[in-house]
Amino acid sequence: MKILFIGIGSIGCRHAELLLRAGHGLYSFQHIPHKQHLRKKMDTLQTWEEIEKIHPDVAFICSPTNTHIEYAMQCARRGMHLFIEKPIDITADKLPQLLEIVENHGLTAQVGYVLEFHPVVQKLKEQVAGRRILEARFICATQLKDWRIKSFLKNWYSYQAKTGGGAIWELSHEFYMAESFCSRIIDITGNLHRISDQTLDCEDYATLCLNHWQGGTSYIHLNMAAKKTFRRIELSLNDGDYLWGHLNSQNDLDLAYETQMQRFLNALGKQPPINSLRKCSPLFEQLVEFKKHNRWRLEICER
Repeated sequence: MKILFIGIGSIGCRHAELLLRAGHGLYSFQHIPHKQHLRKKMDTLQTWEEIEKIHPDVAFICSPTNTHIEYAMQCARRGMHLFIEKPIDITADKLPQLLEIVENHGLTAQVGYVLEFHPVVQKLKEQVAGRRILEARFICATQLKDWRIKSFLKNWYSYQAKTGGGAIWELSHEFYMAESFCSRIIDITGNLHRISDQTLDCEDYATLCLNHWQGGTSYIHLNMAAKKTFRRIELSLNDGDYLWGHLNSQNDLDLAYETQMQRFLNALGKQPPINSLRKCSPLFEQLVEFKKHNRWRLEICER
């Protein structure tokens, strides 16, 4: 297949490497790959006219978050299936239009919530199948500077609100895991803070409470300025059992990316993917509204 990359930074390169192993032809739009070894293996296209001549089958949208929907619409209008890296965008204004284009063209569209495919998540889901979760905790502690160690932090979209920075968007995996484990989210409450210089004008710390359709409650703790990095799930069940899992293994994460890619490619033109755009849209719209009405409350705290 011919596959177009809109954005070819660190996450785009991760996807590209998996696709190259499978023998697909790759192209990037207006930017050369972030990783040196990919530059000789991908042609760079500069205009939409060049793209139309090649007629790619699939587009991977890995550009700054605030450009996702606009680029996705451009590609969908040209008949490309879509893989949209998470989150969908930072505003839902044009989401109905994108969904209409995708569905009218009979396209497959998936959002890149890779932790759905993580081996620890899959094992926990097997353990709780047919049982009721009373309370769940999803904790993600990380350090934004660790992700961007080779680049100046302020050059990255993660740094400022207008391009999609902040803990809610950067760490939105936790919300989708909460919904996947505990059923549809009814409401979100909590506090957002800015406790470091990891971001310019958006939250890097959040403590949140989510109520679910089936009656359970989940708590999400997000910290982008943590001194110790880890990701953890804790589940309390109605039969008194308590389960937990750590999502810290790089090997497990690599396997999750491989599984995600295989499932996406297998679904093309055949069936809705696990994290379809339609399925992920309602929670995305909830997060947009929550962000709109809950601006971070504190300037940098002394440590």
